[in-house]
Amino acid sequence: MKMSAYVSPHVVPEWLRQDVLPHAPQHGDRALARFWKIECLFRTIDALVREHAEPNWDGYDAAALSPNAAEVAKRLITAMPIDLPLPEACPDPDGGIGLDWMVAPTMICSVGCSPDGACCFAALMGDASESGTFPFGTSDAFPESLARCIREVVSHA
Repeated sequence: MKMSAYVSPHVVPEWLRQDVLPHAPQHGDRALARFWKIECLFRTIDALVREHAEPNWDGYDAAALSPNAAEVAKRLITAMPIDLPLPEACPDPDGGIGLDWMVAPTMICSVGCSPDGACCFAALMGDASESGTFPFGTSDAFPESLARCIREVVSHA
């Protein structure tokens, strides 16, 4: 049975309808595929928050994951340029959400999204490294320095 490419506007969140689907005319099925990958990543983030809702979830006094950090991570993912691959999400012991792009032990970029909206990143790109911090609110653009690091890391895949 062939699945329809039609997506009901009632199941598409407004922000994804505005930020991802407008790219469909120029990127075709790629934009729709990215939408579903983002949806799966968001469900993973929501599951991480549910599964790590209690303090000490790691046995080493980790803070409970914050729904605010999850929202910061989702906004950052939504703001990503469409040419960047999506990250893997993981819990941070400080109550934040981690977003990782890892190609090899020496080719990795990691972003930590905190409940207060602050984000920090560190990238190891062979012999080079870069790190930084940035606030990320509802209207912020994706940091170009972070995009450059992710592109460098994934170019070695």
